[in-house]
Amino acid sequence: MPSCIGVKCFAHTLQLATEDVVKPYEELQSIPQKAKCITMHFKHSSQNTTKKLLDREKQLGLPQLKLKQECMTRWNSRYDMLDRLVTVKDAVTSVIASVKTVKGLSANEWEVAEEYVKIFKPFQILTATMSSNISPTILMVLPELNKIKHTIQITDGQQF
Repeated sequence: MPSCIGVKCFAHTLQLATEDVVKPYEELQSIPQKAKCITMHFKHSSQNTTKKLLDREKQLGLPQLKLKQECMTRWNSRYDMLDRLVTVKDAVTSVIASVKTVKGLSANEWEVAEEYVKIFKPFQILTATMSSNISPTILMVLPELNKIKHTIQITDGQQF
């Protein structure tokens, strides 16, 4: 059991590290705030607006998914929120265009959100693995860290 506790601490440390990575980038602070406003609109608006989103997803051949909202106490919730928005981007932009009270993301902001999801997916997977109930062990950490290192090397030099 003590090794499991250490691995879970590793998962928390990994999550904190990902937050430190995005701090210097102003866009990576403002885009999640805008994304949160979009998801809050759909969560708190009438069922009619939510139905419009689900209908539009169906029309576009996208998976019919509800948006996820960031929760500061849940690890990876920012990633989950942006991943879901990117997945149903076309439907969201279509429905948001008809709503004057919510500002959508610009084309450049969507690109940044897509890059964020692509870059941080390995971190999300590793954090979820290390936080799971399958009793992760320290032996799982190094191979997963090597995958992340490889991802970072591929994207090295790219800027948000």
